[in-house]
Amino acid sequence: MNEDEHHARLDLPVDADVLLALAAEEDERDPAARAAGARIAARLLGGLPTAQPMSFPDRAPVLLRVPGWTVSALAAATEGDAERPLQRQIERELGIEFSRTPEGPEQTRISVRSSGTHAAAGDIIRVAVGSEAELLVLLYTDDTGALTGQLVTRSVTMSEDLEISVLRGASLGSPSAAAVTDAVRGSFTAGRNAWRRVAKALEPGDPLRDAIIAGL
Repeated sequence: MNEDEHHARLDLPVDADVLLALAAEEDERDPAARAAGARIAARLLGGLPTAQPMSFPDRAPVLLRVPGWTVSALAAATEGDAERPLQRQIERELGIEFSRTPEGPEQTRISVRSSGTHAAAGDIIRVAVGSEAELLVLLYTDDTGALTGQLVTRSVTMSEDLEISVLRGASLGSPSAAAVTDAVRGSFTAGRNAWRRVAKALEPGDPLRDAIIAGL
């Protein structure tokens, strides 16, 4: 099964221990993954008590603005042999690369890579769609050692203007429950495993843990 394929999930009761045990088994086999999960959880928690209200900082500095494609730009991007249009924008000074591309009917894939020092594993890329919506992409280190994160969503298309910012794990407190659940649900396997490792470090009843489990 290809990890880039999303499958429909049955609407069944969730056993949190079973879901989190999947990551526990992986961690037992892979000490590096266990250590990475601990670092991510530490950055998200930031040493704060877990019983924090779920809220975002009022404003995070915008690092990158991504203009939406016009109809003509989208048409030009689909000319020739291209399988699907791809928009890529790079902030070279900060080492942030953002891309989005259609992913199936009415879905868009958002990908973020960081090659600089401005972001680290456990930070969250916030993608703001004006005042209408915001998406979260958890950064993790992939098998090649690259810092990356991906998300498939129905909340944006290729045409919206976007603002990209980095939410430091240590400054988050506990983010929005709905945004976290959507982020977990829209992640691929590696991203969901990173979220699982975060949830494992939290106490039962913690709102962030509950939001993560709801998306698994």
